[in-house]
Amino acid sequence: MDGSSTMSILNSVFKFMKDGDVFMIIIAGIWLFGIVVAFERFLQLFRKYDVDGPSFMNELQRYILSNDIQGAIRVCSGSDGALAKVLKSGLKKERNKDHLKFKMP
Repeated sequence: MDGSSTMSILNSVFKFMKDGDVFMIIIAGIWLFGIVVAFERFLQLFRKYDVDGPSFMNELQRYILSNDIQGAIRVCSGSDGALAKVLKSGLKKERNKDHLKFKMP
């Protein structure tokens, strides 16, 4: 794309916005708000809820194999990650070591 075609596209967009009057400005504002919220959620997901999976699973497996299910639940409670929340829920339901040992790789 050269500069003149880019300007032509921008002029078309601005004309479309102007023809839409106030309603197009409101729609554009809501769209922009949605993009900002989606971007913030994406960053939150990857910053706050990031868990080092292999090391977390190794620590959890040590507790489970030593039959310390409460300790494994405490380890899961110490993390905000989605992996920890799912595993904690499973540990609360399955307190029998034989079932857990069968499910662990």
